[in-house]
Amino acid sequence: MAPRHGCPNFHRLQTKAPHSAGQPAALSPAGEPIVIDCFDGRAVIYDKNVGQVSEQWSIPEELRVVALRKIGSIKGPRALMLNDVAVLSDGHILVNMSVGVKLSEGAEVLKLSRSGQLKERLRLTLPARDEYKNTHNPEGFMHPVMIETRGQSLFVADRKGIIARYVLP
Repeated sequence: MAPRHGCPNFHRLQTKAPHSAGQPAALSPAGEPIVIDCFDGRAVIYDKNVGQVSEQWSIPEELRVVALRKIGSIKGPRALMLNDVAVLSDGHILVNMSVGVKLSEGAEVLKLSRSGQLKERLRLTLPARDEYKNTHNPEGFMHPVMIETRGQSLFVADRKGIIARYVLP
């Protein structure tokens, strides 16, 4: 899937829930906070009416095992399994994976059901810019850290506020 251009500056849109470091969150179409732990891929959905957990799950085990193995091999600061989460209007949850992703192959976004079942693995072709070029990224591909949805559009942003827009099928 290739990016669309001409997007506005990235802002956290109304579908985002407050979150803490290492735990991105989004609101379901029903307004329930969905919080995912960046370090191990566990998710919790809260029922706002009773103030308790209504569902909890982890990203699919076959993906978690591979990601955790890669995280364990990385030297230095603790690596994140995923960067961000967003929710589509139909309730599907999108998770932006971060560990083991080659930018030249595109961003990997998982489309999951409300119960955490993998529905689709999306590969997003990333835009390249000269300012991103370095030894680890010679082609200069964007490094996605935030995702957001609006309608059938998926917005992907980096730390510098550069945005790519993708239209989902």
